[in-house]
Amino acid sequence: MKGLLLFLVACMIWSCSTTKPLNQSVAKGYIPVKDSKIYYEAVGQGDPIVLLHAGFLDHTMWQPQVEALKSKYRVITLDMPAHGLSERGKDTFLIAEALATVLDSLQLPKASWMGLSLGAVAVTDFLIAHPERVNKAILVSPGINGYETKYPLDSFTRQYFPNLMKALEQKDTAGAAEVFTQAWGDGPFRPAATVDQAMRSYVYNTTLATMYKFKISGWPRLQRPPAIERIHEINVPLLIIAGDKDMPYILDASEVLHRTVPGAQKIILPDVAHMLNMEKPDAFNKVILDFLAN
Repeated sequence: MKGLLLFLVACMIWSCSTTKPLNQSVAKGYIPVKDSKIYYEAVGQGDPIVLLHAGFLDHTMWQPQVEALKSKYRVITLDMPAHGLSERGKDTFLIAEALATVLDSLQLPKASWMGLSLGAVAVTDFLIAHPERVNKAILVSPGINGYETKYPLDSFTRQYFPNLMKALEQKDTAGAAEVFTQAWGDGPFRPAATVDQAMRSYVYNTTLATMYKFKISGWPRLQRPPAIERIHEINVPLLIIAGDKDMPYILDASEVLHRTVPGAQKIILPDVAHMLNMEKPDAFNKVILDFLAN
């Protein structure tokens, strides 16, 4: 009996030691789009999901989500044109077509998509242009291209853009990065000292580096007519997530999307602003994992 028990234990140990581990190595590289190159990283196994960052930030803002998703999904993070490690050429191209090229290069017929802020605007263009290449979509802190042509902008948003441009025109790059961080890191309703300082430092330093490297040119080119004219055409499973301390414009745009896109779901997370994926990663990750699984 003792010999049989030892044999069974040995079999269990052998089985565990020979089970093939999940592939958690990170693939990285560049995908040519005309004369530009888009930097990407991919990790994990399973259905693919592509993550698009906010303006002036880069793929590293998604690290908490990459860690949460990679055990069940193939997680692909990109640096959009004029951001991060991507290399900017002289040719222009629509961001929706660049994203289709990314899928083609990675030999993926379709994927789920998640974008925050500028990333959400880019994802929205892709949903309209290539719905056949979308499983599910998550728009986080979303704006809508062309929103201001149909709806009024709040006073906070109207003040933000002139303040940012004034700092840039005066070649005060550090000041411009601070204006951006106050608006999109702190939000309009919270003093800087009360927000998560690691998140704030990341937003400021990454924005500063992006502004020094690329200025504000070469950003993704969006569809015409703008998405606000076509969001009613979106016909994929869609989740909209926003923070209740964000700019009123973002909350208004989130409601327009929720009201206009058939079947769209909307979740407002409490006590967070624009960069909610970094402020409350555990709560955010639970929401996106539930949506993707169901």
